[in-house]
Amino acid sequence: MSVPKINQLQFWKSVNDIRYGDIKVYKLNDGHAVAVKDHNFQDDEQWHVFRQQAEQQMQSRQKDPFLIEMLDLQFITEKELCTQMTQAHSVYEYFDEYLERLIVEQAVSKQHFEEIEIAAMLHCTLIAIQKLNIQQRSHGDIRPLTISVTSFVKNCPIRQNEPYPIYKLTDIQQLTDLNAFKRCVTKQMGNYNLSPEQLQFLKQKVLRPTYDMNKSDVFSIGLTALQMATLKSINDIYDYPHYLINTEKLDSYIREMKTLYSEQLCSIVCQLLQLAPETRPNSRQANDLLIGYRFQLEDYFRQSTIQESLPNYSIDFRQQNNDQKVEQQVISRVVDTTDVYEQLELLEQRTKIALQRSQDAQNKCQKTPGKQLDQTRSCQLYNNLTPITQQELQLQLSDYKQDNFNQQSSYQNKHSNYQKQEINQFLIQDHEHYEYNQQEIEDKPKLSVVEQFTPSNLKTIEQRPNIYNPTTLSQQQLFESINTDQTKSYQQQQYSQQYQNIQSKYQPQPRQSQLLRDQELTKQLTGQQGNLLNLEQEYHQQSPYSSKQDIHQQLQEHYDSQHQVGVRLSGTKAQMQRQLTGSIVETRKSVHQ
Repeated sequence: MSVPKINQLQFWKSVNDIRYGDIKVYKLNDGHAVAVKDHNFQDDEQWHVFRQQAEQQMQSRQKDPFLIEMLDLQFITEKELCTQMTQAHSVYEYFDEYLERLIVEQAVSKQHFEEIEIAAMLHCTLIAIQKLNIQQRSHGDIRPLTISVTSFVKNCPIRQNEPYPIYKLTDIQQLTDLNAFKRCVTKQMGNYNLSPEQLQFLKQKVLRPTYDMNKSDVFSIGLTALQMATLKSINDIYDYPHYLINTEKLDSYIREMKTLYSEQLCSIVCQLLQLAPETRPNSRQANDLLIGYRFQLEDYFRQSTIQESLPNYSIDFRQQNNDQKVEQQVISRVVDTTDVYEQLELLEQRTKIALQRSQDAQNKCQKTPGKQLDQTRSCQLYNNLTPITQQELQLQLSDYKQDNFNQQSSYQNKHSNYQKQEINQFLIQDHEHYEYNQQEIEDKPKLSVVEQFTPSNLKTIEQRPNIYNPTTLSQQQLFESINTDQTKSYQQQQYSQQYQNIQSKYQPQPRQSQLLRDQELTKQLTGQQGNLLNLEQEYHQQSPYSSKQDIHQQLQEHYDSQHQVGVRLSGTKAQMQRQLTGSIVETRKSVHQ
């Protein structure tokens, strides 16, 4: 933008603006306004340094779209006596609108800012302090009063109905030589957005603080975004007598913001408002958090006033390195919103606000402001919805919890029945083994009860078939009279109960005749089998579900008793074999005699 000589400009006003200091405002022929700031230099060295900085700033103005540009530098050099005085006039772009005025106007009309407008303010200010940080400078006094808001002039050829503004910062320390910390030290009262580290240095009365100014500006930008969201002055969060921040009041403002805007934007603002500077991102990291709004911001700037100077402006988000990543999940200090019903209420409030904004936008863009347009389709669908009650929600949650409980209980039952399943499998295998052995027994000649009996924990001895000859025929007939048809049926349960009953028979005792001992053993075994059959018949008479459970429990007890008896019999193996062998020899001798 070419600026004519100052004497050719139309004077507008002379003001003391906190953004520029003492300036004179002139109007150009195209409707833009410029601010002229006067400088007087009596030292040539100071003048050359100032001139060099001004020329660098004018050359880089295309690279700094969110800093107030210096448009021109006009100077007059006069020689008086032995000194040389240089009177310079630096010309800056001027915007009469600032963010604090917009917040007040929006609060009066009760119209909140669009979410993309808050994201655009964050992007503009963060990029601006990045540029200052590259030049080893800082702002130090970011608040709605110091943020300029651009707008098109009325006769601009590319002006639209309502173009989006962009937000700019001035190099306030260069123009005024003051920042918020210095103003507080000099007792200049104001609504400053001070960071926690600034409050600590003010408490210690340190004139030259050593805090991270870039992160301090990030905290101030977060407070500014919170003011835009709530349309309120949040200066009451400061406890100036104790130089502290009231976190309860700060959390109350954040909760209010959560009812109006998305969780994404609220999370970004919460990260900027981290009280500890170690966990707070710097300006570059904070701007990278806005990557979720990238395409929306690009659309925003295509319809903004930046098109006048930079029509091809694009946003470049850097890839975050592993050592420079900012944690996306922030432990928020605000109220816990895990309750589903509270989240529904927040969503409903945000929906109402969005629909109201849509309706206001239609009324605002129509040609006849007095005419009321019909409701939008989204608004009609929302009005036809039946709101969910808390009782219905609790019922759904209880059903959901019951389903989870059933799934867990089924898993636990399956786990608890795992041992029983092994026992059943063992019994089935024994039953198959029994059937296989029974087939062999039927094919072979019948043997005596004593020779057929083989404990499971003892070494299996091969069965020797009896040879039918005249000498052993009488012995065979004697044992066949003992082996009845019941011997086949009780072998199915012999692995579960017979050891416990015959254990006492193998204890040391006076010898008896083999015939009496075999008869007594047969009576006991057949009697147990009868009792077991009666027990199974009683179980079958009961309900099918209860009978299955009781039988499984009974079988498990039989398996445990079998295991215990087997352990006890392992110690008396030799004695049992000696007794059996001796009894058989005696019997055979008696037969021969």
